[in-house]
Amino acid sequence: MPIISHILSTSLFTVLLLSGCVSGSSIFNDNDGDGYSASEGDCDDYNPDISPDAEEIWYDGIDQNCDMANDFDADGDGDISGPNGTDCDDTDATRTSLDVDGDGFSSCDGDCDDLEAAAFPGAAVKEATNGCYLDLDLDGYGSSKGGAEFDVGTDCNDDDPSLNNDDADGDDYSTCDGDCDDDDAFIDSGDLDGDGYSTCDNDCNDDDPDFFPTDSNGDGIEDFCGWTDVSSGYFSSCSQYSSGRLACWGNDDFDKATPPTGVFESIDVGFYHSCGVNSIGSVECWGYDAHGRASPPTGTFESVSAGHSHTCGVFSGGNLSCWGLDEFDQATPPSGVFESVTAGKHHSCGIDSNGYLECWGWDDFDQASPPPETFESVDAGWHHNCGVNTSGSVECWGWNDFGQASSPSGTFKSVSSGYAHSCGITTSDNVECWGWNDFGQASSPSGTFESVSAGYIHTCGVTSEGSIECWGNNDHGATTPPTGH
Repeated sequence: MPIISHILSTSLFTVLLLSGCVSGSSIFNDNDGDGYSASEGDCDDYNPDISPDAEEIWYDGIDQNCDMANDFDADGDGDISGPNGTDCDDTDATRTSLDVDGDGFSSCDGDCDDLEAAAFPGAAVKEATNGCYLDLDLDGYGSSKGGAEFDVGTDCNDDDPSLNNDDADGDDYSTCDGDCDDDDAFIDSGDLDGDGYSTCDNDCNDDDPDFFPTDSNGDGIEDFCGWTDVSSGYFSSCSQYSSGRLACWGNDDFDKATPPTGVFESIDVGFYHSCGVNSIGSVECWGYDAHGRASPPTGTFESVSAGHSHTCGVFSGGNLSCWGLDEFDQATPPSGVFESVTAGKHHSCGIDSNGYLECWGWDDFDQASPPPETFESVDAGWHHNCGVNTSGSVECWGWNDFGQASSPSGTFKSVSSGYAHSCGITTSDNVECWGWNDFGQASSPSGTFESVSAGYIHTCGVTSEGSIECWGNNDHGATTPPTGH
């Protein structure tokens, strides 16, 4: 007789004896002839079908083998079956309606490991609506290790919720695929141009194998793989990578040096705000928004120019739109079709479809009274303007206290007007500056340049090699451009 059954039988016998249900002499007799007396654990010594050796018939309410077990718990797991029971499988002690680990699921509900709260049906909610997965980091993806108990998921690291198979930015790469920034679709681990570098490796143009980061001089700093444009304002500047993404540096009051993500076609920095035309032709602005200067209208634009307190842009059809402070009518553009527009402090100028200049706004220094010639480009400064006419000469007009509107000789490709100085790119690709130079902002560097932008009291340009050089006042890091990608 098993020890437990013997203990239970002895206990039952003691109860019966003390209660007077059996006499002291009869308890030693085998009254039903089944080989067991009451003293030997026969819980019903007047029924030969009931004894410690009898086969238990479950769910009939009778304890045939006298083990005192619940007649509706055949597998002994503590969970009863029957009309009032909840055990889904009373033949398997591993299947019960009890939620042992407290995860809201029992083994009867399909919990593959009811001792592990991170494993339950639907744990991998982002990759499967059924199945039982282990999700230790609770990121919605099941462990890729799987196991005997669990289904195999796609999570490459189930201890780190930042690493999973989610493609949050829709660039076809997840953090499990090595995507270093899954919030930016323009940064991923793919090497599209086959140059051995991805945008995660700081490849600034992953569509062109000729652009990639290297360390040619072994100084531990990667060579620049290319900027395409730069714009300087009030102690800050912004530039475009060759990929079209933006970087800004210098004074960041009102977040004016914190550009949005995405690809841009052009960029222009004003006094306390900046604007750019993105890849779908919309204008995005950031920084100080007093008078609505950083709240552009909807529509498709060709270009945009950020001034001191207002902004102007050219729609794709050539019409102008200006917004922001309009105290001097600087944000009230003329009608007609224009090729370009530029916004200064309290005035604006544009080149119409015939190549002639029109200016509007404050005119105390004749800055809104342009020369009657045709121009290729024009740029508005604080209270003066400079432009390249169709002959290639630079002409400037307006406020000239520091010689900033004293036009230089020679032929130029482009020109930029700042606060009280101006700079241009000559046809020999050299930078030439003139005007106020107390901080070295008009001290042109040597070398060849693709573009130049005159700011408040600093200047920046893109070299022919695709790097950025800045000069002048370095307050707030205005002349310290980024050195990486």
